[in-house]
Amino acid sequence: MKALLINPKGVSIGLNLGLGYIAASVQKKSHSVKGLDLNNYRVDNPALFIKESIENYKPDIIGISVKSLTYSNGLVIARSIKQHFSIPIVFGGVHTSIAREQILKDNEYVDYVLIGESEESFVQLMEAMNEKSLLKKVQGLIYRNESEILINEFTKPTNDLDVLSFPDYRCFGIERIEKYPILTSRGCPYSCSYCLAPAVIGKKWRARSVENIIQEIRWATKMYKIDSLQIMDDNFPLKRERVVEFCSRYVKEGFGFPWDCSNGIRADNVDDKLAELMKEAGLSNVCLGVESLHPEVYKQINKGESLEDIKKAVRAFKKVGVSVTGFFIIGLPGDTYERTIYSYKEAKKIGFDKVLFQILMPFPMTQVYNWVKENASIISDYSKTAARLGAVSFETNDFSAQERMKAYLSILVKNFSYPYDIEKSKMNQIFYLLKLVCKYDLKNIHKHLYKFFVKGISILSKGTTTTITGIHFK
Repeated sequence: MKALLINPKGVSIGLNLGLGYIAASVQKKSHSVKGLDLNNYRVDNPALFIKESIENYKPDIIGISVKSLTYSNGLVIARSIKQHFSIPIVFGGVHTSIAREQILKDNEYVDYVLIGESEESFVQLMEAMNEKSLLKKVQGLIYRNESEILINEFTKPTNDLDVLSFPDYRCFGIERIEKYPILTSRGCPYSCSYCLAPAVIGKKWRARSVENIIQEIRWATKMYKIDSLQIMDDNFPLKRERVVEFCSRYVKEGFGFPWDCSNGIRADNVDDKLAELMKEAGLSNVCLGVESLHPEVYKQINKGESLEDIKKAVRAFKKVGVSVTGFFIIGLPGDTYERTIYSYKEAKKIGFDKVLFQILMPFPMTQVYNWVKENASIISDYSKTAARLGAVSFETNDFSAQERMKAYLSILVKNFSYPYDIEKSKMNQIFYLLKLVCKYDLKNIHKHLYKFFVKGISILSKGTTTTITGIHFK
């Protein structure tokens, strides 16, 4: 059988690990797979590109991966396909674990929804296409039976991640990946109030063996000629002995290229000795999930670590020369404009090299979702605002929507990061950014102008060329 996998255009570039794993699983079962990466490989007419690809390839099933930020684009693709073809369309990805059966209720052109980890279930669905009675055995499948929507039991994912094939991106036409993303563990045992991870991938932490990780790095080095490694775990240093073993093996293998933890890690398991070991093994950059440095806000988010843990981790990494980025959230329970700015100023004092602030999006199945329903005024449903970075979906008496946006934009600009609107023309984008600089950081306008001219192409063409992403297509 033939499967076509589609990665819709989003607001940020980067490989889709989930589709990489599914592509590998499909091929492992001797089926054919082709991928269309519309996020990293931008085309002028996506609908025509997809139509021609389907006509040439003739797939038996089409899988579309959707996050909340790409869900609307995924629906546009599905609707366009159904105008010309009757091929079954299945939605998978992070967003399906949130929206679930609502996707089928709202969209007649989506035939199936898969929730959770789908390496096995997607292949099960493919093989059930010719025998509809087998649909009830597909793990985590949501589907229609006449006018009824059925939801299959969601079987717990495998604990042995070593049995999974390494993610394969060759079906997307990718021949080189400069910065290779790797997932060494799944699951999160913590209960942060804002986080979807427990609902999407489970609370049980499951780790690959260090030997299996090293095998993938060897394979990726040969297959994609990688120059660096990007560890995508939420909890990479959760087990200290595993990090120590990884660092030792990494050095012993002589890979020689740098690696980072840019998806955000916890700070409570980091000390001077571990930071030094990671640095010696090639760690160049680490991101810490902080969310807020204001004590009254921080104590309400259930992170299970202290502000002192975060400060100690920053000092430990800075001491050995590792660049440190902090992830922050604007608008958590108890937050105000003044507390957000306090958090930003404290981050600078502590020594973060970079800070990234995002406006809180209250997703269903999180604690803050219930808090928002009880304590805030809803401006727009999450499903509409989640498709836009920097969107405000609610406000409180202590923190208005206007103040949330002001905090977000002013911190972005002061950090020489710029909001990118994919719908704006390059010229309109220039004027928009200049307007923001004049409003929020006029005293440093000369520095901003310098950055615009030096890095103007990458700023204004974000996501439109492969040279920025380090992903090279054939």
